[in-house]
Amino acid sequence: MCGRLFTKPISEWREIMNTLGLPGMDMPELNNQVPSEQLPFVFMEKGRLMMKLMRWGLHPRFANQGPTHASTTHNARIETVETLATFRDAVQRQRGFVPAAGFLEWRNVGKISEPFFFDSPDQPLAIAGIWDVWNGEVYSFSIITQPADRTFGEIHPRMPLTLTAEQLKIWVDPKVPAHEALQKLRGSTLPLRHRLVDFAVNNTRNKNPVVFVENAPQQAAMF
Repeated sequence: MCGRLFTKPISEWREIMNTLGLPGMDMPELNNQVPSEQLPFVFMEKGRLMMKLMRWGLHPRFANQGPTHASTTHNARIETVETLATFRDAVQRQRGFVPAAGFLEWRNVGKISEPFFFDSPDQPLAIAGIWDVWNGEVYSFSIITQPADRTFGEIHPRMPLTLTAEQLKIWVDPKVPAHEALQKLRGSTLPLRHRLVDFAVNNTRNKNPVVFVENAPQQAAMF
C-alpha cells in the first residue's frame, strides 16, 4: 500500500495552509500518480514550511548513483522507518506531508481486484512522509504507512498515516525527536471513506479523475 495518489487545487487547502502558517501556494491537480512521478510535498527548510514537486520514492543522499525509473521506496513502514538505512536519517530531521485529494487501494475478490478511492469527507488528506535530496538536485519522498484499523483492514492490511493540521505541527517540527513524534502519532487517521471506481484507473497512463461506480465491474484487473 499505497501506490496511487491524487491531488487537488490549492483552493481546497486554504484552511489547513492558514493553520500551518503557509503562504499562498499554487498546487496542480494530478490524477493517478504512481511511484517515480512528481507530486507536491510540504516540508520544513531553513525554518519555514514550503512546498515543492518531488519524486515519489525516496532516493537517499548517500546513494552512489541517481534514481532509476523503478521505485520500491514509495512507502516507509512506521515500524521500521527509524532503523532502515534508507529512511532513518530522513525521519529524524526531514519530515513533511503530501497534500492529497485521495489514494487508491484494491480489494481482491476471487480473481478480480476491485479498485477503491479513499478520501476524507471532512478535509483533504495530509499524508505523513519523509524526504531527502540527492546530489543537491533530486528531491524525493516516501509516505509513512501503518497497520490498518478494523474498517480499512476490510480492503487492505496497511494504511497511510493521515494527520490533522494540529498533528502536522508536531510531525513537521524538526525539534521534535522522530521517536517522540512517531509515538504520539502512531495509529492516527483522518475519517476515511472508500468508494468503488472504474477499472480504468488500473492503467497507469490514465491521468483522468476517477469515475465512481455503484457495482464492481465484472472484468479482470489490469496492471
